[in-house]
Amino acid sequence: MDETNLSRLGQPRDTCEPIVTFIDDDGKAEACTRLLPIFEAKNERFVVAVCPNRLNTTGYLTQSQLRELRDHGHEIVNHTFNHVGYSKVRDKAVWDEDIRRAKEFLRENGYTHDILVNPYEQGKSKKAISIMQKHAKCAFNSMGQNKPDAFLPYRIRRIAFGSWVPGYHKYAGAPLEYYKKKVDYCFKHRTWLVWMVHSAVQPTEQDLVLAQLIDYIQSLGIEIVTASEGFAGREHLARSQSLLSMYRPKIKKYLGNLFRA
Repeated sequence: MDETNLSRLGQPRDTCEPIVTFIDDDGKAEACTRLLPIFEAKNERFVVAVCPNRLNTTGYLTQSQLRELRDHGHEIVNHTFNHVGYSKVRDKAVWDEDIRRAKEFLRENGYTHDILVNPYEQGKSKKAISIMQKHAKCAFNSMGQNKPDAFLPYRIRRIAFGSWVPGYHKYAGAPLEYYKKKVDYCFKHRTWLVWMVHSAVQPTEQDLVLAQLIDYIQSLGIEIVTASEGFAGREHLARSQSLLSMYRPKIKKYLGNLFRA
């Protein structure tokens, strides 16, 4: 058995090399009409976060288009059934059911069912995180760069691309140099950079910027991965952090007793 095959036997697919993921929110038709041609031309993949109850309605993907995306290697993940966020409804039962229904649809249709992309930021809410943990192995749940020295599986951060960009007008997008600086940080600190895309509302000029950004990422040798692949490469950090949190009080107590002795 060669080294390539050995490396696949139960090992994380990557250690802490810089990686990038693009997630398009909401399951709008533009995922097929605008994003798919760009990523196919670059031989790269992206992720679509869908609300199953909106499929086959005006402006959204059909189930046939969703299968086409999946068959081309792009990943489909949970965005809740009706685009419901706990921070909006403040009802655990309602939010729990909305995530569950979307998860059930995804599982039954052969899509990724155990990764959640929150429609709205839930922050550190313990109630919200408890429901995320019930239905998913990880959740995208905050904004900004992911820190190089910590990985919180239910607070994975994203940076807006094409619209919703801090410091720029809503829907106006940003220049290529703005996005390249985010990639440079990812490259320098070997982080997981996740882009939050809303292809249906970003100006068409941003499509060219997106193509140029992918070129820049590729020029640095950074791999563009799906959400599942990204999590697989960072999961060991979450386990390490969990163990550290568990033993930190004992370590502090031991050191305190040692220095008092």
